[in-house]
Amino acid sequence: MTSRDPLDENLLRQLLAGPFSSRGSMFVGALNSLLISWTCALLHPTPFFIGWMILDTLIWITRLLLLHCIQLMEGLAPPRLSEVSLLLGLLWTATLGLGTAACVLSGDVVLQVLGCTSAVAMNGAITMRNQGIPRYAFLQILLTDIPMKLATLFQPEPMLRLFLLQAPLYLTANWMLLDRLNRTLVRALTAEVDSRWHATHDSLTGLYNRAGILALLEGALYRPRSESGRVAVFYIDLDDFKGVNDSQGHAAGDRLLQACGEVLTLSVRQSDFAGRLGGDEFLLVMQDATEDGARDLARRILGRLVSQGTSVSIGIALQRAMEDSPTLLARADQALYTTKLAGKGGFRLADTCASAVG
Repeated sequence: MTSRDPLDENLLRQLLAGPFSSRGSMFVGALNSLLISWTCALLHPTPFFIGWMILDTLIWITRLLLLHCIQLMEGLAPPRLSEVSLLLGLLWTATLGLGTAACVLSGDVVLQVLGCTSAVAMNGAITMRNQGIPRYAFLQILLTDIPMKLATLFQPEPMLRLFLLQAPLYLTANWMLLDRLNRTLVRALTAEVDSRWHATHDSLTGLYNRAGILALLEGALYRPRSESGRVAVFYIDLDDFKGVNDSQGHAAGDRLLQACGEVLTLSVRQSDFAGRLGGDEFLLVMQDATEDGARDLARRILGRLVSQGTSVSIGIALQRAMEDSPTLLARADQALYTTKLAGKGGFRLADTCASAVG
């Protein structure tokens, strides 16, 4: 509830989304690759070039279908489906590398130029598309580039050996570019994640802030639930918080707020939400709640805070039929006010006479 781990997981998913992010760039890559393989097969209908053409066509049909399925599932695709797509990406770059090497070995100047320029262009696209997963992208570049460079060893023109001397520089430059792009992408995504987190969370306690908790309450009120379960709102206020700030300083007050936030986090279920409204006021939203369940949670919170030497007052309101959030919050606030008048350090349910002291 208050952990930022889910956001970190979302960041990881965004970094891994590069190969599945754009059908447009995928189509361009497919057309370029198919153009080269089909041209080779038409100009030199040898078993190798015909086999390359067939394999390249099958790979791209499968990759595009998988990409379409993954995008339709909107992130719910089974991991195995994504893994198959990535493996097909490696298979494609391996065939591209071997095909380019065959173009160099063919002695046909047209195929040599087309094959080499196509491979270099593909590597640029691989770098940009897969910058979120640089090791995978670099492996693709290796599979594309190394066969082409090795093929120059079997050519009569000695000057082609320069390709071998150029290879370390080319690969180093590609890795440096990938690393730089990846770092820039990670910083941008991290900044975006942090911005979204701070928009809905309180930086001191890690709980939801006022906007975040009220938005969650609004959504909870209209979520379908069982007839016996209702939404319960806990309005929580630290007792004598101003005295702590005045006598011990604001640092001590901040530690007290953090301790209260930790207790609320430990006390609620995964389906519940806790937030800090501001100052020393907190709000807890309990879903599928009953009166007994709300009382038990209030006692648990009070007990844990008392063991830390902290006193709070709690007002609780359970949603009535068709009740909106302002009305529900007002009843919880009134219950909190009644608790304060009764002596603090306890809780009260709205519209009942029952109360309890921690």
